[in-house]
Parts: sequence; C-alpha cells; structure tokens
Amino acid sequence: MTALVQEITREHRNIAQVLRLLEREIGAFEEGEGFDAELWHLILDYLRDFPARVHHPKEDLIYRRLMERQSEAAPALQDLEAEHVRLAATLDRLAGLVEAVERDVELPRCLLVGAARDFLAFQRTHMLREEESFLPFAESRLTAADWQAVAARAQKRPDPLFDEQEEKRFAELRTAILEAS
Repeated sequence: MTALVQEITREHRNIAQVLRLLEREIGAFEEGEGFDAELWHLILDYLRDFPARVHHPKEDLIYRRLMERQSEAAPALQDLEAEHVRLAATLDRLAGLVEAVERDVELPRCLLVGAARDFLAFQRTHMLREEESFLPFAESRLTAADWQAVAARAQKRPDPLFDEQEEKRFAELRTAILEAS
C-alpha cells in the first residue's frame, strides 16, 4: 500500500470516529434528549474543515492523475470529484438545519434527523467505495512516479482533530469521541 493511500485510510478512520459521534448525537436528538449545539458545531466545523479542505482534494489529485493515465476507466470509477461536491452540499444542508434549530425555528425533528442520517449514509458509502474500489484501482494503475507527483501536490496538513498542535481547537470534540467509545 502506498504511503498516500495509508494516509487516506487513516484519515477515513478518523472521520469515521466523528461520524459515530454524530450518529450518537442524532439518536439522542431523535429520542428527545437535549441538543448540544456546541458539539454539533464542533462536528460540523471539523467535517467542513479537514475532509473538505485537505482530505478530499488529496483524493481528487489521485483521481485526476488516474484519469490522465486511465481515462477509459472513468465510467467504472464514477466521478469522485462530483461525490465530494455532493458531500459538501449535503453537509451544508445539515449545517443549515442545525442553525435553524439553534434559532428556535419551528421544524419537525425528523427533518434534522433525516438530513443527518442522509449525510452519514452517503459519507460512509463514499468512504467504503473509495477503500474497496477507487484506491485499490489507483494503486494497481498508477506508477511510483505518479504517486510521487500526487504526493508533491497534496497539501501537507495534519488532521486537526488528532494533531497535538490543534489540541485546543478540537479538544472538546476529541473528548466526546473518547467518551462515546
């Protein structure tokens, strides 16, 4: 497994931890327990920050390089970049509903729960498809030089949730993940 694929897979595990916490919060909200707006915002801030700004662009670089080398494979791979755009839109919709709940806008509880579950399902399916299809296909088709070129262009930024330099920003979210485990 290439170093970049190992890094992406590790990032998927980190994102999955945040998704499990979001799922727990969805269940609590659905059952009528309190709405921890601060925790929801930390979750959304993390998902809007690292995956959207660092993780997905890395995958997009691999995808584009693969399309340069194996353009005939495009239909089989689906459009990874389009999925990343759809994930961002789904997350934005969820964030808008969270903000509406905070402002005490009257809306059915099931609307927020449904949007959150839609995002979770799509994000999980997306990561699984990447790990089972896209990344193995890329590893089988790209050369060592291709991987070096992609790695050179990829943003070098550690995952802020699991990096000591960012501890203060996401300390509460990290604690919530540990408590939920």
